[in-house]
Amino acid sequence: MLSEEELQQVILTHLAATFHRSGALLVFVDPGHLRIYSDAGIPLTLADVARSVPLDAPTPLLHAIRSGRPQFLGPVCSCDLAESRSG
Repeated sequence: MLSEEELQQVILTHLAATFHRSGALLVFVDPGHLRIYSDAGIPLTLADVARSVPLDAPTPLLHAIRSGRPQFLGPVCSCDLAESRSG
C-alpha cells in the first residue's frame, strides 16, 4: 500500500507527463490557506512562496482554483508570487 507522500508523487508525476509539462503542483484548499505539493519539476522556493499568497490574490494558481479550470504556466519566478503576497 502506498503512503500519502508516495501517492502524491505518483499523481504529480502522471499529471506532468500527461500534459507534457516539466512539473506539476497539487493544491488543496483548506480554510484560510493552501496545501501545496510539488514534484521535482517545480522549484521548492516557488512552492514555498505560493503557500503564503493571500487566497484572494489575482494569480494564475488561485484563478485555477476559483474557476475549477487548469492553468498551464510558462516559466514562473517566485518574484511574480512575491508581488501578489505583498500587494
